[in-house]
Amino acid sequence: MLHSVDSLEDGPRACILTMGLEAFFLRDKASRDLVPILVRSPTRDGVREVVVASAYFPGDRSCPPQEISDLVSYCEEANLPLLIGCDSNAHHVLWGSAATNRRGGDLVKFMASAGLQVANRGVEPTFFTTGRSSVIDLTLCTRALLPEITGWCVCGEDSMSDHRYITFGLEMGVREPIRFRNPRATNWELYREELAWRLGGLPRKHRTMEEIDEAADRVSSAMMRAFEISCPETEEHRAGRTPWWSSSLERLRRKVRRLFNTARSSSQGADWDLYREVRRQYSTATE
Repeated sequence: MLHSVDSLEDGPRACILTMGLEAFFLRDKASRDLVPILVRSPTRDGVREVVVASAYFPGDRSCPPQEISDLVSYCEEANLPLLIGCDSNAHHVLWGSAATNRRGGDLVKFMASAGLQVANRGVEPTFFTTGRSSVIDLTLCTRALLPEITGWCVCGEDSMSDHRYITFGLEMGVREPIRFRNPRATNWELYREELAWRLGGLPRKHRTMEEIDEAADRVSSAMMRAFEISCPETEEHRAGRTPWWSSSLERLRRKVRRLFNTARSSSQGADWDLYREVRRQYSTATE
């Protein structure tokens, strides 16, 4: 299904094509330049929801446009992870540009306040035209999604456009659990008991190399088996948020974003000074 917003005056500049997905068009958040959908996928624990958006950032408007800020606010309030594929029309060394322009600087400031990460990998240009190339097509996501984006790359296939295809995967369906042993959770008293029992009767003296090798194998096997018994396997549970993240950092991050929006709207020096001061506090708190 093709999701887009068309009007009598202007055609769409963003769209999303879905096939075989349970997806819902967030029409009240959409515009000619922004198409967000809510994707639902079954997991081991129920159903997972992720907002995926296609966006165009016009070069003659603020970067990012207000619609993006509104979408980020919506996802924060609904506690939904967000993934954005966008033509940013912005340059910054953070994503591989040769230089940073004002739009790129504005976008990075917004990303810092909104908790968005750049999922781009490498510095392969995403845009080509006669005599120049650049990296302006970005994949942005909230912090929890970043480790679940796999295989991100600029595709060499001809896209029939100045912009090149970008491909990647997003792990959001049913996943096989990762089983592991955590040495910190070892029951060391049980380990010593098991090891002593398994090494009972082991000769203290060895006369030949064969006897030494046999004893070493027995000790190694006993230690491994004792560890397996005293430290059972457990399943990895992927948390939806970074372990060190806290409610106070979340409040501070939202305050930074609110002050950024205020300063951008007012263009007053005092508002920018307040924003920079709170951003500095946020930066220090997350180091």
